Amino acid sequence: MASERTSVLGLGDVYRMRSEYSKAEESYIQARDTYSQIGGQLGFAHSVQALGRVSSVLGQYPKAEKSYLEAQAVYR
Repeated sequence: MASERTSVLGLGDVYRMRSEYSKAEESYIQARDTYSQIGGQLGFAHSVQALGRVSSVLGQYPKAEKSYLEAQAVYR
């Protein structure tokens, strides 16, 4: 199961690098929700940070800021 969660996060990275932002966002949301359900704080933070990167590229800066701050709170 852990490898499946990591794969979803990695798939989101591939989509983001290919500029397929809606697919990337879907993958990151799926990873975020899964990590949240199982209490995987580090994976949750990585997923939320990745969502921030997508939002930033799309010019959705307030949404990106919210994601980065949420990830930062976990990393502390």
